[in-house]
Amino acid sequence: MSTIAVASSSTANAYAILGSPRQRISTQIEMALAAVIPLNPTINDLAPIVVSGKRYVLEPQLARRKGRGRSSWIRDHGDFLVEVIQGQAAASYWSCRRCDSRGSPRIFGAAATTAAQEHLSRPHHVNRNSALSDEDSDADSPSSSTAVSTPPPYKRVRLNNGNIPKAKITTLRDLCVASIVSADVPFAHFENTFLQQILRYHNRRSRERSHGVVRLFGTTSTTSGAVERIS
Repeated sequence: MSTIAVASSSTANAYAILGSPRQRISTQIEMALAAVIPLNPTINDLAPIVVSGKRYVLEPQLARRKGRGRSSWIRDHGDFLVEVIQGQAAASYWSCRRCDSRGSPRIFGAAATTAAQEHLSRPHHVNRNSALSDEDSDADSPSSSTAVSTPPPYKRVRLNNGNIPKAKITTLRDLCVASIVSADVPFAHFENTFLQQILRYHNRRSRERSHGVVRLFGTTSTTSGAVERIS
């Protein structure tokens, strides 16, 4: 057997032992959100997310909680996972999105968010009331003596989704998360004025009902002068 053949065989054996290169958690989440799952999925129907040899699934996809779900601010900087042990859902965890983007994923228990908050505060310099991160340059940020005071945290407005099926709300939320993860943009992207105008423009209920209707920021004005509020 030639030297080249022996080297090729050794390389193949090495790949077989080491396995395929590890995918980032964000990549696995993107694939999990893109997968088609049944309406009421079991844990075996969900795409697995493998981290350090352990198997997880996305907590929102498992839908084992009823109600509003997670409300902690750390969800804007990471993803909630549920470990799978022998085909059963085990404990919940939070994965830091910033560490994963650097190729060194960090996972913390989600029973209490204290450890995750301390992790964001110390290595990444991110807290509840600040968007400052370790990726920002200290030279670009103002000193503490001249810095503008931090505005109060954004308070979410309670939406009336009574007429929208819960399955559609879940699908829309998952697609929004997938778009954020795949494009690597902050969640504040949905607050962009132009994006909101696009969403309003494509709202089915705001389509033109007759010739001459003019639509502007949630209102329609007919040629006769009457103004109607779009629900």
